[in-house]
Amino acid sequence: MLKKFFLRRKKDSREYNSENKNKVECQKLEKKVDKELENGLKKFKRLNYNYWDFSTLQYREQLINYLKKNIIYVYVLAKNADSDIDREIYANTLCGNLCSFIDLYAQVLNIFYRLGLKPLRNNFSPTLLNPTTNIIDQVINGNLKKCDKQEPATSWGKVKEMIGKKYDVQNDYYEKTKAILDSNPDVTAMKNLRNYSVHYQPLFSRFEIWSKNNNIVFSVNSNNRASDQYQKFVELAHRVIKKELLAIHYFDGMCFDQKMVPKDRKNERVSIFRCDNCNSELMVTDYFKDFLKEKCKLKILCERCKQYSTITDTGKSQIVHPEKYDSLLVNELNNMDVIDSNGRSIFQDINDSNT
Repeated sequence: MLKKFFLRRKKDSREYNSENKNKVECQKLEKKVDKELENGLKKFKRLNYNYWDFSTLQYREQLINYLKKNIIYVYVLAKNADSDIDREIYANTLCGNLCSFIDLYAQVLNIFYRLGLKPLRNNFSPTLLNPTTNIIDQVINGNLKKCDKQEPATSWGKVKEMIGKKYDVQNDYYEKTKAILDSNPDVTAMKNLRNYSVHYQPLFSRFEIWSKNNNIVFSVNSNNRASDQYQKFVELAHRVIKKELLAIHYFDGMCFDQKMVPKDRKNERVSIFRCDNCNSELMVTDYFKDFLKEKCKLKILCERCKQYSTITDTGKSQIVHPEKYDSLLVNELNNMDVIDSNGRSIFQDINDSNT
C-alpha cells in the first residue's frame, strides 16, 4: 500500500515539474513578444501624425493577449505533449486558434477604422451590458436571431472590401498585413489544415476515413500520428506565430505611425507653437493661427505644464492625419482664448454682446 502511495506521489511530482516547465517556457516566450513589439515601436518616426487615445491601446492589447494566452500557451502544451491523445487535442486547438487570429484581426480593424460591420451573424446580447445573461445561456435557449442581411457581419474578406471602399489603401502597414494573412505560404498551410480538421477529421487522429471509387474506406490505425509529421506541424505553428506577431507590429504601425486616410478627407498641415511658460511645443490649426494677423495673442491651457499660458509661433509646421486635426480643433475651441491688442478676450467680448 505504501509503495503504491509513493509511486503515485512520484507521478504527481513529475506532472508538477512538467507544468512548471511549461509555465516558465510560456513566460519566456511572452517576454520575447513584448520585447519584439517594444523594439518595433522604436522604428516608427511619425508618432505625432496620428490621433490616438487609450481606446487605441485596447485594440492592440486584444491582439497581444490573444497571441499570448490563446496561441503561445497552447503552442507550448502542444510542443511538449508526450501522449498521442494530448498531441491530438493540443494540435487541433492550436491550429484553430492560429486561424482564429485572422478573425480577431478583422474585428479589431472593423472597430479601428469604423467600418460599421456587425460583429457576428447572430444577435448575441453583450454580457457587459447585461451581466445576468451569458453567451452559453443565449445559445442553449435558442433565442438568437440572424442579423439583417443589410448589415453584413465582420469577416476578413468583408473588412478588406469595406476598407477599399472607404480608405486610401496606399499604406505599407496595411499592404504588408494583407500579404501575411492572404499570401504567406505558412499561414495558408495552417488555414488549409484548419479546414481539414473542421470539415473532415481531427489532425493526428487515430481514425481515418476517405472515399475511393465511390466506396467509403475506414482505417483505425492511420499513419497520421507519425512523429516526424507532428514535429513538422509544431515547426509550422512556430513560423505562423512569428508571422502573426509581425501582423500585430503592422497594426501598431497603423495605430502610432500612419493610419489610412478616408477617401473623402486629406491630410492637414498644422503650425508648431511654443508655450511661453514651459517652452514645450504644441500644434495649432490655421483656424486659430489666422487671429495672429489681427495682432492678437493666443492663450491656451498647456497640456505639459497645466498652466493657462500665451503661446508663440515657431515658424515650423507638420502634416497630421485628419482625425488628429479634428481633435486639435475641438481642443482649441474648448481651451484656446484669443487676446486682442487691448488685452481683452475676443470670445469674452462676444459673450458680453450676446448677453
